[in-house]
Amino acid sequence: MQKSLRHTRPETKSSSASALRALRLALILLLSSASSALAASGGPLDAHTGAPAFGGGTEPNCTACHSSFPVDSGPGLLSISVPDTYEPGINYEVRVLLSQTGRVRWGFELTVVDDSLIGTGQLLAGPGGFTQVSLTGTREYVKQTSTGSADGQLDQQEWIFSWTAPQTDVGDITFYAAGVAANSTGGSSGDDVYTAAITVPEPSSFSVQLAGCCTVVGLAVVRRRRNARSTIFRVPV
Repeated sequence: MQKSLRHTRPETKSSSASALRALRLALILLLSSASSALAASGGPLDAHTGAPAFGGGTEPNCTACHSSFPVDSGPGLLSISVPDTYEPGINYEVRVLLSQTGRVRWGFELTVVDDSLIGTGQLLAGPGGFTQVSLTGTREYVKQTSTGSADGQLDQQEWIFSWTAPQTDVGDITFYAAGVAANSTGGSSGDDVYTAAITVPEPSSFSVQLAGCCTVVGLAVVRRRRNARSTIFRVPV
């Protein structure tokens, strides 16, 4: 009987230790998940917009964490409002709107690149502390803050910030964004992820035949200021 007990006690201790280790691991994973969800509400990691990546492929998007559903499979919508074209050095307002019925917390990230996949222009955070800007490599990223996640706001959220065009004409540029329409359950499950991209063309060249004179070659630019559209003629000397 005593011999049997000597064999049983170590096995019992081993089982208890295994159960304790499993419990500790589960607790660590739970705390890690909660910490990640809290951190993401204050702004996602850089380079999660779905934009083309250097060397091929694309940046990840928000499904890297919010992976319950495939990207762009939900009933919501992510849109980017940008100028029709750009004039070098001019500052433009940019709006990102994310909507999905029934969702109550929101996140996004956006970057701007040229045809060489290099970040171009300068992103500037908007008023009210709803957005922030960070830099990774050659690209700037604008994203929501914890305040900008608008916890409890139903059905949609809009972020307003600005972008200053590069000082020279760099050709067509593209805005890439990803967004999360979240259920605010404290984790990353059950949320929908959307992506959007829009290209702003370079200022277009033109030629105008002046009556009884010569042909003027220059640059036509549409400028959005006070809802007015103007054309700028640059005449070579």
